[in-house]
Amino acid sequence: MLERQFGNALSFRAPSGGMTLWAEAAAGIDVDAWAQRLQGRRWQLSTGRHYAYDGAVRPNLRLAFASYEEDELAEALGQLRAAL
Repeated sequence: MLERQFGNALSFRAPSGGMTLWAEAAAGIDVDAWAQRLQGRRWQLSTGRHYAYDGAVRPNLRLAFASYEEDELAEALGQLRAAL
C-alpha cells in the first residue's frame, strides 16, 4: 500500500510485527513541512525530530497502523499523499 502511494518518496522495511512503521523520506522532502500541512486534519505525521534527543531535523516518519482497518489506512495514505 505504501509503495503504491509514495513510490520512491519513502523507503522502509515492512515490519514483522509491532504497531508502527518507520520510513525515511527521499532527499528534498521536508518532513516537518509535510507534517505542518496536515495540521488540523484527521491524519497526522509524527516526524523524526519529535524523537531525536537533540531535536534536530531528521528525514524520518513514524506511521502507526495497528489500530486501523484497511479502508482507514487507504484513506490516511491518500490524505498523506495529497499533502506531500
